[in-house]
Amino acid sequence: PATCKSFDTAGKVLLCSSFSKTIAPGLRIGWIAPGRYFDDIIRLKTLINIGTDSLTQRAVAWFLKEGGYEKHLRGVRQSVKGSMERMRKCILKYFPEGTTVTDPKGGFVLWITLPKEINTLEVYYRAMKKNILIAPGCLFSLKDRYSNCMRLNAGFWAPETEEAVKYLGKICQDLAALLS
Repeated sequence: PATCKSFDTAGKVLLCSSFSKTIAPGLRIGWIAPGRYFDDIIRLKTLINIGTDSLTQRAVAWFLKEGGYEKHLRGVRQSVKGSMERMRKCILKYFPEGTTVTDPKGGFVLWITLPKEINTLEVYYRAMKKNILIAPGCLFSLKDRYSNCMRLNAGFWAPETEEAVKYLGKICQDLAALLS
């Protein structure tokens, strides 16, 4: 999708990003399109961090220039798409009747809406006992909303992922039975 920067004709919008989600999680290299604030950004960057790893920066620059990044992104998109599809199927298979799951056109998180009586904060506490992390819906509202919703990261699929989703489904099934 277009960014706010693409509508900026006066150079007032700063666009920042990094390569940590697209190339490698531990990669500490980002970029900025500062518009009219270029000199200010250079001055601040120099004050904050004089010693940036130039070898890693050069490697990323070469990767971008040679077209490796676009090829890499195509592979990542295919992999994430497959993970998302598997996760959605598992959720719909193991979670209580009435559960809905988003089908996003990009990204790697799913929004799950459970039957009203299930509080995902309780799901969170029970799942933590098995080292399974979810983002309960209450985190996404300042008001008392989304208590029956959760967000799950579906960007990576491993053999143990289905077992974790199955366990989450059991928690939700047990809570639904307990509260109905």
